[in-house]
Amino acid sequence: MAQGSKITKFDTVTCDVLKHYVYCLVDPGNNEIFYVGKGQNNRVFDHSYKPGDEAKEDADAREKRIADIKKSGREVDRHIVCHGLDDKAAFTVESCVISLLQSNLIKDSILLNIYRGHSVNTNGISSVDDIHRYYGLPLLQKNAITDPVMIVNISRSLYVTAGTIYDAARGDWCASEQRLLKTPGHYVIAEYYGVFMDIFKPKPKSWEVVKNSDGTPFIPKRMRFENEENFKKGNANYNDLFKKYCKKRNGFHKRGDASAFRYFNM
Repeated sequence: MAQGSKITKFDTVTCDVLKHYVYCLVDPGNNEIFYVGKGQNNRVFDHSYKPGDEAKEDADAREKRIADIKKSGREVDRHIVCHGLDDKAAFTVESCVISLLQSNLIKDSILLNIYRGHSVNTNGISSVDDIHRYYGLPLLQKNAITDPVMIVNISRSLYVTAGTIYDAARGDWCASEQRLLKTPGHYVIAEYYGVFMDIFKPKPKSWEVVKNSDGTPFIPKRMRFENEENFKKGNANYNDLFKKYCKKRNGFHKRGDASAFRYFNM
């Protein structure tokens, strides 16, 4: 069960990046979205009625629901549905989200989309706590990557299926066998929702072609690696590279780029 949002205010840097955004308020008792709004800065935390910004009856109903949630000993969950918008786009997204929720079409819906769409790493739906943590991380720029590195972009579905960042990062990738094997000593960095989470070092010549149960290779060819056993927390080389590359945001992501992996210095 959701526990409610922990933070109560965004810092100035986060507010500048968010620009205009659309948000929703969620009852942590039943995970029900009970309000959708738009705003800037710390509007998602501001419950005051503002004439011209919303209808008075909407504000009153929202305030009553928030009060009821607090009386139950819980805090409201707050999520940013979409951010980085201008005022006009925020109005459009807000009306679309409200219309969809009011239609009751999404009840028990199961989407078949494998990918979440373009730019979800930078402006997809996130809790205010995740937004706060994300924009509090430093940016890693492309010119800071000086080692031979393959960055793999892990989707939520892949992470859920694999169970760990390592198992999601190790494969299976439709990568060039020749390119991987001709650059010994390279590293693999796992990127998850725009954040570089961990780094691995494939064993020498450990990249292998993934095969079907009958021994035939997947088509198209897919590659998978094994991490060196001693390349982990506590290892000096790992510690240095983790500090250099990980727990940082992608500072060179291009809008619309949905690449599963990228090579650097390889």
